[in-house]
Amino acid sequence: MQLDLMAQAADMAGASVPGAERLRERRRVPGVTACHAALRAGSATPFSLAATSFDRIDAEDREIAAFVRRTDDAARVAAAHAARRWTADTPRGPLDGVPVAVSDTIAMAGVVTGCGHPGPDPGPAAADAALVTSLIHAGAIITGKTRVDEGGVCATGGQIAITRNPAAEGASTGGAHGGAAAAVASGMVSLGLGSDCLGSLLVPSALCGVYGLRATYGAIGRTGIVLAAPSMDSVGFIAHAAEDLGAAFDAVNRFDQADLDAVAPSERRYRAEPEGKSLVFGALQLADATMESAVRLSLYRACEAMERTGAARRDVRLGTATVPEAGAAARRILQAELSVHSAPSLASDPGRYGLGFRRWVKDGALIAAPLLVEAYTVRRAVAAEMLRLLMEVDLILMPTAPRLSLRHGAEMAPHEFDLCAIATLAGLPAVTVPVKRRGGPAAGVQLIGPAWSERWLTKIAAKLGAALNEPH
Repeated sequence: MQLDLMAQAADMAGASVPGAERLRERRRVPGVTACHAALRAGSATPFSLAATSFDRIDAEDREIAAFVRRTDDAARVAAAHAARRWTADTPRGPLDGVPVAVSDTIAMAGVVTGCGHPGPDPGPAAADAALVTSLIHAGAIITGKTRVDEGGVCATGGQIAITRNPAAEGASTGGAHGGAAAAVASGMVSLGLGSDCLGSLLVPSALCGVYGLRATYGAIGRTGIVLAAPSMDSVGFIAHAAEDLGAAFDAVNRFDQADLDAVAPSERRYRAEPEGKSLVFGALQLADATMESAVRLSLYRACEAMERTGAARRDVRLGTATVPEAGAAARRILQAELSVHSAPSLASDPGRYGLGFRRWVKDGALIAAPLLVEAYTVRRAVAAEMLRLLMEVDLILMPTAPRLSLRHGAEMAPHEFDLCAIATLAGLPAVTVPVKRRGGPAAGVQLIGPAWSERWLTKIAAKLGAALNEPH
């Protein structure tokens, strides 16, 4: 206890005490909810949390390589402002004084947005993204920007982020926003933020054994974020616990008029939260999807855990398209949209982009119109089918990724993101929940809910997580 207090004092003063350095090496930044509770109790300060984050990054990131840019000076200023608010007992909410990181596709004023491209970086951004503005308004301490696969897109043949998976030795994070997932999983920050399109955030969350949330399409403004496919990308969160996801969503859920796809609060139609034994979950039947046997077993365990919470199970099927067909349609739309908005910068500054990424973007411009029409037809069919299913059940339960891990330096095959195509095409919120396994990496299962259900969907994810961890 005395050593812990001495270490905290050293964090705040920037000094060192005997044994404190050794203690800091072991200390991790806790989750959002735990940080808020510690700040409320006075057992932590924004300064001590920021210092713990800095120390953890210093100690771990040489090996993990989650961060591409750090913003220590701005973070210290944010910590000072947060400390004054906490001293005056006027915190702004659950993120006030909490260390977070944003993916390198999200603009921060005065900081380069590199997007994982291997060539020379552009100049620093002139303004903050709407999401960063919301984080600053909420009092969050942004410690830096995390690595992404080139363009913030998975499986293009472009430059792959060098980030290592802290949850599985010798493994990759498996997705475009893997840097944010690794930063959370290794205890460097409480929260990671990025965007999700076809599992670019949900899959690395699953492979790193943490929780991830893809918000409803149009829920949170994306102005200032480099998007892979503007008609499908949605803001996403990565955290230690499902409760943290809900708290973070509430803290930054602000309407962005500059985002043409943002939905005004008055136009959102919320479904009442299902309670107790009235909750019915649909177990999506996946005979047409390829996945490891350990993933199928983890899905079975998750179904059992849901039933232990009192929920009723109903097996459901997609009647209009198979999961592989949905995945193929989403990839085709992604490639075409990325080609449209990347072509001008690729033509003016080709040296900034990797060869594989340039080829993939150019191929996107050659997709025949009938194939695109077919892809958008599948998209509408999947969205309509999910609307129908979610009138019969409260949520859908299915795997997040078809495998448990991926060798570091390898790239997941395009079809391995198919399981996340359902939520992407339908624009629905999804939460990935880790299913821990003895002697091996966790699997990930996702809960897909109706539009605007983030608040109660994260609560159900928390109950599922608790049921999976309780002895039975």
